[in-house]
Amino acid sequence: MSLFGNDALTIRSYRLQKTYNFECLLPLVGIADPLKVSRLVQSVNYSDYEMTGVQGMRYGAFQSFYAGFMTKREFSISFLETEDHDVKRYLNAWRELIVDRKGRFKHKKGFLFGYAKPIFLHYINSQGNTTNVVEFKYAFPVSFSSWKTDYNESSVQKLEAHFVCDTINEIRDLLANPIEDFVEAKIPEIFVPAANKSAAPGR
Repeated sequence: MSLFGNDALTIRSYRLQKTYNFECLLPLVGIADPLKVSRLVQSVNYSDYEMTGVQGMRYGAFQSFYAGFMTKREFSISFLETEDHDVKRYLNAWRELIVDRKGRFKHKKGFLFGYAKPIFLHYINSQGNTTNVVEFKYAFPVSFSSWKTDYNESSVQKLEAHFVCDTINEIRDLLANPIEDFVEAKIPEIFVPAANKSAAPGR
């Protein structure tokens, strides 16, 4: 007999998350249009926190383990490139927020000009509503994809960038319509400095 009773749901009755039901919202970087580049995102690959440095201690014939550090790996975003090279211009602008053309590192902090910025990944259900939002807080790119040109292929140019971030947060049931509603509701809060604030803005 089933542990869940006679009325147990089968897996066919669940609405399963599709890998293509997502939208990624990139931050404002320089004068590049973040919404235009966000719509060129093809995939986001990331792993959540993992535990490293687990410590063990022996008790007689037995061994007991204790939690270690919570760490996370780099995450990557792949893009389709336009003929105007919008993605490359966007990533180059972000790189220049980290290191200027003279090779000098810039400050990580700073509301508009700091290089550590939030990236939001929206998971969408079959009705087009956001069911979960993953925030990559204080993210910035650490490596960029190489360009591939080939007379023997006729595929679309793709770019991939690798990022790191300070924290990964999940925000459930935030919005009904991912990009449009998020921009309308959050851009004044995230991208535009609030007036008459005594405290310095976060990075």
